[in-house]
Amino acid sequence: MQKLFTLTGNLLAETTCLFDFPAQGKTVRAKSATFQVGGKGVNVAKAFNLLSGKACAIVFPAGQIGRLCIDWLKKQNFCSIISSPIDGQTRQGLVCQDTSSGIQTTFLGVDVPVGKDALARALEKVGKRARPGDYFAFCGSFAAFKESYARTIADFSNKHGLKLCIDTYALPLKAFVDTGAYLVKINRDEFDALKKSKRLLVPGASAVENIVITNSREPIFARFGRKCYRVVPPTVKQRSPTGCGDAFFASLIFELSRRAEVAGALKISAARASASAAIYPTSVWDEQKAQKLYIKTKIEEIADISF
Repeated sequence: MQKLFTLTGNLLAETTCLFDFPAQGKTVRAKSATFQVGGKGVNVAKAFNLLSGKACAIVFPAGQIGRLCIDWLKKQNFCSIISSPIDGQTRQGLVCQDTSSGIQTTFLGVDVPVGKDALARALEKVGKRARPGDYFAFCGSFAAFKESYARTIADFSNKHGLKLCIDTYALPLKAFVDTGAYLVKINRDEFDALKKSKRLLVPGASAVENIVITNSREPIFARFGRKCYRVVPPTVKQRSPTGCGDAFFASLIFELSRRAEVAGALKISAARASASAAIYPTSVWDEQKAQKLYIKTKIEEIADISF
């Protein structure tokens, strides 16, 4: 089976605290607290591991907090790690969850830019481990991203025979759409905002081979080569949608790496994302629950995608 390398340009040291939410301006103590390391690429690696896939997380730790993140990742042992340290302090995040309602509010710290040299060091390390046919996933935000980075990563992937998968937004998304990729996962709002996005829907008109458009609980649309699909996820009682997209992305790459039929890969990935939304932990799910939701997930092949 192919390996998945995930690149997280914005590592996160995340603490989740459980509170009885007070009135505004009041002080309240947390009932409990848990710690985890996040960032979309880390979440995708964690979800990929849940399916017994081999994942490697590429991260850019900064300062003492960054070292804490690396120690945590090593102890969790759900992926191997490629570390390219940078200056500053890795951003921190605080997730506040209300005891009674389960509603979560997230506060994120300051982003830490990843420079050209740090990216080059990371890619050099990947080049020593990767094999042709492996997958390289660029995930989430990337502070101070430059359009040239997209070309650097695309050229690197082509040189090593890696399948480049993209799940990002804003400038990185635009750059990779122009550069090309094996797979782009994009949410509907980003798709609507992306200039010239319509060409993504037309086979042969874009450098992007395959595209998946998600929209929270709404139907998923996908184009793989010349075939188009509409997927209707099952209805679940959501506890936390955070990380559902990462669960979907990891599952889809895993299924494709097994050379699964595309429609089946989309359907089970939608079911796993829904199962992830039904629990609080980020980007994980109960596989038995996912298999039950798979039966309720609807998919159809359509003539084309048009918005």
